[in-house]
Amino acid sequence: MSFPARARYLLSFSYIGSPFNASARTSKDIDLTTVIGCLERAFHNKRKKLGIDDISPLVISSRTDRRVHALLNTAHVDFTVEDKCYSANNLLTTVNYYFRKRHLPLRIISIQQVSQDFNARTWAKQRSYLYRIAVPKAHCENEAIPISEVDRCFFLSVSNFNIEAVEEVLSIFPGVHDFSSFSGKPSRALVDRTPIRHVDSCCIRRGNALMPLLYEPSINNFDFWDFIIEGRSFLYRQVRRMVAAAIAVGLGRLSVADVRRSLELSTPIPLSRPVAPAYGLYLAKVTYKKEDLLVNRTTYVNQEYKKLVNLLDEYKLSLKN
Repeated sequence: MSFPARARYLLSFSYIGSPFNASARTSKDIDLTTVIGCLERAFHNKRKKLGIDDISPLVISSRTDRRVHALLNTAHVDFTVEDKCYSANNLLTTVNYYFRKRHLPLRIISIQQVSQDFNARTWAKQRSYLYRIAVPKAHCENEAIPISEVDRCFFLSVSNFNIEAVEEVLSIFPGVHDFSSFSGKPSRALVDRTPIRHVDSCCIRRGNALMPLLYEPSINNFDFWDFIIEGRSFLYRQVRRMVAAAIAVGLGRLSVADVRRSLELSTPIPLSRPVAPAYGLYLAKVTYKKEDLLVNRTTYVNQEYKKLVNLLDEYKLSLKN
């Protein structure tokens, strides 16, 4: 059986963000306080059992802050397959067992070979975020938070939450805007990035508790809501600031006009706490074009280019006739 001398692979993985300082690397060295650092350490420690070597640093598609969770994040990595014991199933089993033994809430979901020029970060077509909140029902404002939801959902302290107003303010976000007023102070590496972003969709819908009502009756004291925000890329803390503004509108602390003015004039949002807590946010999905995931993508692109050239030639001939 022959193996490629060196190949690139796309990893899909999920994690609970509570024990991690961040998802991305904070230094050139392997940092075990980050998601990527733990992935890299697992690959290096288990490389002989995995049958791989010459492992490159992982390149993550989507950075998440401390305490932010991911249902599906991605990264690419290069390595050389050196032994017949290598298989995708063996890698998943071995690395996930490594995490389980160390009580790390991190799991690889899948791995697939991609083209050598594939880039997990820049080739992402769309990123989908979920932000979970819970609103106490009338006369339940002082009820305890269900234990299964601690650090998994943002619980509001009052019940007067206007969903219609929230839906109205969310409707102003989709499209191309300057989101300067919805961005936190970025790291030096991100300072020069444009604040212009395209939000594909932004909505709120009924959510669900993590545990069934049968086992945790206190869940019945709350209504759960999910914010769903989708786009190709976002500014630093943009999603959490958009959610904070929408919640403030729902609570009557801001008007829709206030948020629209901040968005149009790029002025700060008049809130004492303009960022929703990190633990309510989940990176739900990272999407790529199907053709970009092909191992022989270059061949596919060349074939599509030839088809376009032939169509153009046929069109020119039809004009002459």
